[in-house]
Amino acid sequence: MKSSSKVLLALAAVLVLAAVLLRPQSDSDTATTDLLMPELQAQLEQVTKVELVTAGNNAKITLVKADGFWGLEQRAGYRIEFDRLRSILRALAQLKTAEAMTSNPQYFDRLHLVDVADANSNAKAIRIYGEDGNKVAGLLLGDSLYRGDTEYTYIRVEGDNQSWLVAGGLDLWLTPTQWLDKDLLDIEREQINAVEVSHADGETLTVKRETDENGQASKDLLVQNVPSGKELLYPSVGNGPAEALQNLRLDDVQAASSFGWQPDNIVTTRLTRKDGITIVTQAERRETEYFLAISVEYAGEDDELKAEAEKLSNQFKGWVYSIQPYKYQALAKRVQQMLKDE
Repeated sequence: MKSSSKVLLALAAVLVLAAVLLRPQSDSDTATTDLLMPELQAQLEQVTKVELVTAGNNAKITLVKADGFWGLEQRAGYRIEFDRLRSILRALAQLKTAEAMTSNPQYFDRLHLVDVADANSNAKAIRIYGEDGNKVAGLLLGDSLYRGDTEYTYIRVEGDNQSWLVAGGLDLWLTPTQWLDKDLLDIEREQINAVEVSHADGETLTVKRETDENGQASKDLLVQNVPSGKELLYPSVGNGPAEALQNLRLDDVQAASSFGWQPDNIVTTRLTRKDGITIVTQAERRETEYFLAISVEYAGEDDELKAEAEKLSNQFKGWVYSIQPYKYQALAKRVQQMLKDE
């Protein structure tokens, strides 16, 4: 027999062996529809902690329930988008096995199912803990593949050598900012009556609605104290600062206790709503990064507005947010930016 034929036969034997080792470990080719973790469904309401872990037992994401809400440990417990976590937990509880695969640890690396305790593992683990701190479930997610238009994923319950193929894919976000609840405020310009922007060098820009002789408020916010001989860029230019709180979202967040403000760079902006609630922002630019802190004030007598202001104050207290540059620019306008060039 020619040497090339021997090589081909040897290669065929290796492929056959691999197919035997990785084929379904059942007596028939009928796919099972059993729940992978049948005990999880009854324990979902008692879940208080979820970890997403990668190679070397590196807990990339730790989600913890405290005081009735879920927070991200990697961001000092800041609140997360809970709907995303809830959908993942429900999907895991309903996970059904499609095929039994290998139970031989020697072949786990081919499916990306090596234990994450291994520093070279390509698996991702999700670990779920109950109220008593004990682990309710732990699952390794490995490689994925498509059969036709259907995605399948290799998985293995931690501590169990049996691997499985399941229909569907689970996208476990491993970047902390992906989990954050990014909504901060959404106050439209029409709700703002006045804006005062105070810079560290002493310059102040004020825009506000004015009332006519009939007591009707102006549609646009008007720039106050326009320097003599100067013209506004356009009549409604004063609306810009009042739009800063519309769809205001964070890019990232950190505890205020870990952030050191630079007083010479701070811009303080007071945006007063028509109902008397004032949103006070403290903003700072550091090269290409933009930081923001928020507080809320109300000096009126309306109990509902007092309660709203207090709720908002508690929501923002103790946090410094990273924001988009265009939002910083709206909050840090200067008088010169309102005027036509000479």
